Amino acid sequence: MLLEFPGMDLSWDSESFNLYGDGYLFTRDSLRECAQWYASDLRDPFVSPALADLTGLPPALVTTAEYDPVRDGGELFARRMAEAGGDVTLRRVDGVVHGCGEMDLVPDLSEAYRAGVTEFLDRALGRG
Repeated sequence: MLLEFPGMDLSWDSESFNLYGDGYLFTRDSLRECAQWYASDLRDPFVSPALADLTGLPPALVTTAEYDPVRDGGELFARRMAEAGGDVTLRRVDGVVHGCGEMDLVPDLSEAYRAGVTEFLDRALGRG
């Protein structure tokens, strides 16, 4: 399972949501509006998987971005999955915002990120 910059806790009570909810691509208001399009109970585990029972999941790579309002939810998901006995790797990409489209402007960062994803997928698919 590859989770890149996932919104895994839409309850919006995280430090990253408060720190990076304005001026970093996504805004608090746009995230709240988007979430309300498909869910009325944002604490429902089907909406915020970080709040669900995470036992029995397949191996996962969770990547987060330093300046991303949904960062803490992805990291919470990874911690809770590990606590449930899951095989999970968490990688935070420092210096970037959600989606990391600008990583291509920094070749070393982009190459390292892609190499990590490729390594995980090869291992998960039994090719490495």
